[in-house]
Amino acid sequence: MSNDLTRSKLGVMTDSYMGIFVPTDISSRILNFIDGKLEFPIVAKHELMASFYLFGKDVGISSAELSTVVDLAKRTVSQLVNEIKALAETSSRMNSESIRENYNRRVLQLHAEGRVQNFEMHKRISGDPTILSACFAQHVAYYNQKYFFELFPPLNEDQIPPDLQTRLLRRMVLLGYNVKREDTLPLGGSIGYFLKWFKKHSIRDQS
Repeated sequence: MSNDLTRSKLGVMTDSYMGIFVPTDISSRILNFIDGKLEFPIVAKHELMASFYLFGKDVGISSAELSTVVDLAKRTVSQLVNEIKALAETSSRMNSESIRENYNRRVLQLHAEGRVQNFEMHKRISGDPTILSACFAQHVAYYNQKYFFELFPPLNEDQIPPDLQTRLLRRMVLLGYNVKREDTLPLGGSIGYFLKWFKKHSIRDQS
């Protein structure tokens, strides 16, 4: 029984994906920062910052896996909250040199793993969950911003535009924003804002 649960948990983790979808050019900013072309902070105080965690990206989430996803989401949020608190206590000492050093240490790990070809490494670096999570936490802490996270149950047909259902039906999404409340977001709320971005992103990927 425990082995089945472990396989289920590992299966959900490997079928998940994390990213930052606002600012939309965060990937290029991170790469330019690592290359020394930008300095920290790479996101301005007034800019919206939004992250997502997509669970069941390939096959969706079954009812038997709901508790596993909820547990993963809780632990993800708890880790980020703790990291933001720790960074906030030392925000005056946050600087480009130390942050760039940490990013480069992660880049070396990615190269050592050797999972992708060299020409794909830039995409792998700019989309790395470790770097992206750190980036989100660092900016929220640096600006001492309010933030919230929201986990959505498996998305159903009524919540998803028809052209996105093959990619999002029965998926679960955890969203994080650097604002205090959802009602401060543009029309459509947290999930609407994500779906709008996801639709554009999907079209771009298919073109």
